[in-house]
Amino acid sequence: MDNEVTCHVPDDTPGGLSRDIFRATGSGSADVPAADFLIFPQGASRGTLAAARRGTLEYPDSGATVIYLVEKLEETGGETALQGPGINGTVRPLISGLAEAELGLLHEANAEFPLGLDALFLDKHGRIMCIPRSTRIGVN
Repeated sequence: MDNEVTCHVPDDTPGGLSRDIFRATGSGSADVPAADFLIFPQGASRGTLAAARRGTLEYPDSGATVIYLVEKLEETGGETALQGPGINGTVRPLISGLAEAELGLLHEANAEFPLGLDALFLDKHGRIMCIPRSTRIGVN
């Protein structure tokens, strides 16, 4: 993130995190449909993910990148299956602190590959997990 991209952080983000993100990155603020990056510090988009930019057939990489801050990431223990490039078979990661609806919203946003959203999950223990738009998300 830098001064050439835009970012959306919800207005109700606590503790000055929004201010710190914009100050550290130099990125501009934007509403969900226009933002290059969407940051959801409480693990929930509250449905606004449906309005995120998904790219075009000519430029599928122009879809937004979603960043969720969550409690804890674990390699196994989750109910939702992930499959696709870079995944050996099927994985079911546990994402503690992610709102229940979010993986379903990502599934819907990525239904017309190559269009879609890339998602990053960061936990309080410094772990990171990425779900690119090419990943098939099985919604139970």
